[in-house]
Amino acid sequence: MTTTPFDPDMQPGFLTREMRINLWILRSDLFIALRRRSPLAVQVLLCLWAHGNGIGSRCFPSLTRLAALAKTSTSSVSLAIKLLEIAGWIVVERQRYTTLQGEPRQHNRYLLTLPPELQALHTEATAWLARPSSGTDAPPVQGGLL
Repeated sequence: MTTTPFDPDMQPGFLTREMRINLWILRSDLFIALRRRSPLAVQVLLCLWAHGNGIGSRCFPSLTRLAALAKTSTSSVSLAIKLLEIAGWIVVERQRYTTLQGEPRQHNRYLLTLPPELQALHTEATAWLARPSSGTDAPPVQGGLL
C-alpha cells in the first residue's frame, strides 16, 4: 500500500488542522480504492462524516435521511453501510427497542473510524499537527509513509 505523504503545506492556509487531515485521508489509496469499488459507499461515508464531528465521533442519521442525501434507495444505503463496515471505515452500533405501541424498531449509531492501515498514520498526523510549528519542521516519515 502506498499513501501520499502527509504534507500540511500542500493545502491552502485557510484549512483547519482537522480539515488538512481529512484531505490527506481523501487522497489515501484506501479511499481511492473504495471510490473505485463503490462510489455510492463513498457518498454514504461523506454523508456520515457530515453528520459526525470527525474521526472517533458518533452520528445517527436514519437510513431514509442517508438515502435522500445520496439520492438512492434505503436498500442501496444498507448495502453501502455493510461495505463500509467490512472495510473498516465505520462501526455500526445496532440498538433494538420496542415502541410504546409494542412495535419492534431498530436504531443505528455509526462510529466514524478509519481502516486499520490508516489508524496509526492518522494518530501520527494528528500528534504532529498538534505541536507548535517552528516553520522548518518536516512531518515524521516512517517507512516511506507519514
